Amino acid sequence: MVRIGLVGFPVAHSKSPEIFKGFFEESQISGRYDLIELPTKAEIEEFFAYDIFQYQGLNVTIPYKSILIDKMDEVSTEVKEIGALHTIVIRDKKLIGYNTDVYGFMKTMMPLAETSKKALVFGTGGSSKAIRYVLNALKIPFSFVSRKPLENQFAYKDINKAVLSEYDLLINSTPMGMAPLIDKAVEIHYPSISENHTCIDLVYNPIKTKFLKRCEDQGAAIFNGEEMLREQAFFSFNLFVQ
Repeated sequence: MVRIGLVGFPVAHSKSPEIFKGFFEESQISGRYDLIELPTKAEIEEFFAYDIFQYQGLNVTIPYKSILIDKMDEVSTEVKEIGALHTIVIRDKKLIGYNTDVYGFMKTMMPLAETSKKALVFGTGGSSKAIRYVLNALKIPFSFVSRKPLENQFAYKDINKAVLSEYDLLINSTPMGMAPLIDKAVEIHYPSISENHTCIDLVYNPIKTKFLKRCEDQGAAIFNGEEMLREQAFFSFNLFVQ
């Protein structure tokens, strides 16, 4: 039996077990997918010391996409460039890290690449690093918005009508709005969003976050994170069972 799991905190909301169940059935492979909730660094250390080799592969979510890199024996080029991983393949007692977020986001972005002029990315965490990699690859100019902005980054209070008129692609890479905090959304000037905007949320539970609802109310085209999740999940599944 192939045993795969998701490491992170929180993970109870994850749709990955359902998605991977479908992959196992379609491939006629006997397998199981575990949700491995590890709230503390001590629990992560214990898992890697005693339990990890019970698995053929792991998906990784917040808050561990960056800090687990040091535990890998090998990492992909994307992990080296981005500084975050999402998938760990366990083979011959070796841990090999991949960033499959890149694959999922690239599949979403490719149809939009020709029409998108400039992107505004909310958040600067692990997911935003994969977004930056893809936007650079597609040659779409972008800026980041952060609670603690660095040079050449915006603060949320700066996102007004003038700024939003310059950016037609808005991407939420934060966990704001993710279940159970479904009443949360990034704080920007939503009345300045229009049918000229395309809004993407990497959150997939709920399907339509408060961010997407507010953007849709203003006439924007919206995309949620579910398709990205399925694309990167399928890519990681093939890595696990090859």
